[in-house]
Amino acid sequence: MNNENYENAVGWCPLCKQGWIWIVKDIKTHKLFLQCQECQLEFDSPTKMIESKARREPCTMDWLVPTIDEVKEMQWDKYLLMVERELLFMQFIWMKNQWLETSLESLEGNTDLTWSSCGEEYQKLKHLLKTKKDKEVYEKVVNELIVKTIHSILEAIDDEDDFAGAYIYDLVVKNNNNKSLKENGVLRKSFQKHIETFGDH
Repeated sequence: MNNENYENAVGWCPLCKQGWIWIVKDIKTHKLFLQCQECQLEFDSPTKMIESKARREPCTMDWLVPTIDEVKEMQWDKYLLMVERELLFMQFIWMKNQWLETSLESLEGNTDLTWSSCGEEYQKLKHLLKTKKDKEVYEKVVNELIVKTIHSILEAIDDEDDFAGAYIYDLVVKNNNNKSLKENGVLRKSFQKHIETFGDH
């Protein structure tokens, strides 16, 4: 994502799930609102976007990108970091799916297992997981374990983990003045909301 082109984006559309939602400004009324750049759905505010409550019909044809001062005046600037969080979560899901697919492929035939230190264990699993149903069960269990692991990592960064309590972890956006992704929301809860909205595949 080019940060310059998406500087007023606040998140991935929870309805069409195909495009970014921007803060834009109605040329005629000068009011700020949100619009999905893919499906053109409009939201009166970031809160409405989070609640997936779009306007019944898109009604604004002419708009422009507001200044950061106009966004701050509406106190919507706190939502701008949501894009970086969404991108991070999408990357987590992509990595999870890549390893899940690799693990499933390793149960097939004479798959090259040089990537794994558990080659012998995979050979045993091949004999145990023979049917399509068996492999679907395996996929579901492994998928859940990886998602739970991501949750635990985010809990540690959120300082919600007992072990992490004595330390301070953070995730910052280097090209956004090192702003913390922990601002305006707990990462773990935001990740859970992402999964509830878009799924974990």
